[in-house]
Amino acid sequence: MNLKNSVILFLTIFYILIISSNTLAEKGYINKLKLLKEKNTLYIEFVVENCFHKKVIEAIKSGFPVTFIFQIELKEQKNIWPDSIIIKKMVKHSIKFDNMKEIYKVKLEKGKEIELKDISKAKGYISHLKLPIINVSSLESGKVYKINSQVKLEPVELPSPLKKTIFFFSSPWDFETRWYSYEFSW
Repeated sequence: MNLKNSVILFLTIFYILIISSNTLAEKGYINKLKLLKEKNTLYIEFVVENCFHKKVIEAIKSGFPVTFIFQIELKEQKNIWPDSIIIKKMVKHSIKFDNMKEIYKVKLEKGKEIELKDISKAKGYISHLKLPIINVSSLESGKVYKINSQVKLEPVELPSPLKKTIFFFSSPWDFETRWYSYEFSW
């Protein structure tokens, strides 16, 4: 076997190992999804699991802002016709580490900001969502509804040298849950 074939074989094996390690990594998912009625408002609440893999933590500790995008759709289900979208909402939760103060700055929906020293508590705030969806008087009795939810990381554009050195094989922003659906009758 000549040098060229040896290099090609090495690179192929190396590539397969990298791909398989990324494939075997736990995927993020939405857990504990529930709908709540408080006063006259319907809320969705859930937790995103496995969303802080090692590279995301490294990016946060390096001072890069990390933002999770929560997408929610409420649809009225139809028998023959396509479902009609009643509401679409998008909410962002962000986290950034302040190296000078050694605190994590967490931004939640409606501009709420929290400063925490403990990354575990910061991750808890970021990965939890409780969001008002609709006034229940807008829902019709006897109708079937579906609420869809998904979470993904907002990509951050890094300077070119950092892209090549810090995140050589994969970007920490390669995170997205599948769409989760929850049907309910009113």
